[in-house]
Amino acid sequence: PPSPSSSRCPLLYTRKVPTGIPEPWDSEDSADEERVDPDLLHDSLPQPFRMIGKVLDGVLDRAWGVISDREAARVTERSRRKIPQVEFSDEVKLPVKANCLACTDDGKYVFVGFSCGISVISAVGHVRTATWEQDRVEIISIHCTCLGEMAYLIATVDDMGVSRVFAYYADYIYLIKLINETKERNKRNNCTKIELSEGGDYAAVLIDCKYFFCIAYFRTSAFKVKGQPRI
Repeated sequence: PPSPSSSRCPLLYTRKVPTGIPEPWDSEDSADEERVDPDLLHDSLPQPFRMIGKVLDGVLDRAWGVISDREAARVTERSRRKIPQVEFSDEVKLPVKANCLACTDDGKYVFVGFSCGISVISAVGHVRTATWEQDRVEIISIHCTCLGEMAYLIATVDDMGVSRVFAYYADYIYLIKLINETKERNKRNNCTKIELSEGGDYAAVLIDCKYFFCIAYFRTSAFKVKGQPRI
């Protein structure tokens, strides 16, 4: 007869599956995920860094909302302003042919650049109120802005790449600054364009550095008047 030990059921050993192991992927559902570049994947940050990130995102969103509202209000305010129109009914005589011109924001004056300097023309009387002249200085670009009541800032570039900043007040033109003045011409970086900020607090200059271009910013309050005023 069989022994009692032989009637026992054989022992079956099974491996316990650890918890937390994901189910196998379906080949159709995971097709898009398999094509993702692993270099573009980012691990989620642990706490408290995720909370810090959310707080920063909220601060940036609110700041951007304030910036957008202010910019929209500024655009609306500018659209309400009337563009000044200057109509010349009389012929204005200049020393030579004009190369460029710029009108002030208030429409009272027109600044003209020509082959030997700049002139200021009154839009009301259609006459020249002031002229700055210098030999072999041909102005090819001019820009202006209002400093206050009857005071204006003028920025020019000549054909040799020299940029100058002038001030016009009470029918006088004052030379304030030569932006890229150097004793040796070969060592000078030529200016190609200059523009003034609204109100004249800053000047931005595009400079040709031979192998590349760069933009330089200047605070106009640091400029000092050079020489005697021209009328």
